Amino acid sequence: MASIPVYDLLNTKGLHWISRFGWLRARELGGLLWPNAKSESGDELDDIKKADNQRIMSHRLITRWKRNKWVLQRNLPDSCGAAFVLTNAGARFLSYKLGTTVRPGHNWGRTEGGTWTPPVAWQHELLVNVLMCTYVSWGHEIKTEIEIRAENTGKGKYPDGMTRATINDVERTYWIEVESAEKSGKYMLALAQALVKVQRGTAPVLSGWQATSPIVAFRSDMVDLRGNPIDHKNRIKRAISRHIGTQTQVIFAKLLIRNKAFHLADIDAKPETIFPPDFNDMSVPYGPEIFHCNSRGSYEAHVLDINGETWTLKVYHVKNTSSFRYEIWNSVEEKDGFHIDSLDQGFRVSRQIWNRDYYEESKKNRSTGSR
Repeated sequence: MASIPVYDLLNTKGLHWISRFGWLRARELGGLLWPNAKSESGDELDDIKKADNQRIMSHRLITRWKRNKWVLQRNLPDSCGAAFVLTNAGARFLSYKLGTTVRPGHNWGRTEGGTWTPPVAWQHELLVNVLMCTYVSWGHEIKTEIEIRAENTGKGKYPDGMTRATINDVERTYWIEVESAEKSGKYMLALAQALVKVQRGTAPVLSGWQATSPIVAFRSDMVDLRGNPIDHKNRIKRAISRHIGTQTQVIFAKLLIRNKAFHLADIDAKPETIFPPDFNDMSVPYGPEIFHCNSRGSYEAHVLDINGETWTLKVYHVKNTSSFRYEIWNSVEEKDGFHIDSLDQGFRVSRQIWNRDYYEESKKNRSTGSR
């Protein structure tokens, strides 16, 4: 049997990697194609020289792809280099080689008047790409978000990626979330729900993989408008703690960014435990931290039971009276409710009763208004 030409194999592998991520820079593509790159004399290289060598080899390959009109070059802002996406011709070539339909990436971003602009989330996507490529270099199998979404339609929450590896003779599958900006309460609820389900062993099976460990990755170099460092880890821990009923363990991965081009120096990953608020501590004003006021003047908090399902706690002023009321709702109906003397009492009592009587599914047997 005739051997497959080296460049034919590199073309297929390289274009396939781009299709899996949607877009890649030469630096990350080179690491995927030549993970063990050495000097011309065969000597081992340090990480920086190795990455430079991988990038140079990748550029040579990409130059041929551009001549064949298989890829488009998209120049990223802020000195972050060039991204490469598949053209229609590149997608057709790869579809032929793989025997399956491959989508082009030329619609990534927006082009107006001949000027291309990247999508708003391009920095987030780049950070995810850099992280996932690093996991590949460590020997992990990966599933990118594009693959997961394509293979598992109709899911409410998707990870930024998944990885799988055997560590200490145990196969582990990781649900990856990359945080690089402030997110809304709704987003944090969805994030907390995903992490709780993974940690509890009830994560959805995606592309045949069921995540067993949650990882939240964040940049080490982010600053606020005043130039002060942003403590992503504690911000995320506080946000998640609002929604959980018992302690939850999450692996936090600090991404040590070397420069503006998002070159990754190292990853500092450690498991940490997130604790729910202690509503028995009367010295702490928990209301504004946990509950938000909706357009009707009712205060609400969303909490997750042992199975990761969402419950809503409500506290509001009863019209034409001086009293207040708390209510505990599952996704269908009110399960508990009673009159109380103040908002603060409602915040604390509703959460205490929910933790005591409704957090565990076996205890969800109280009738409406049974108090």
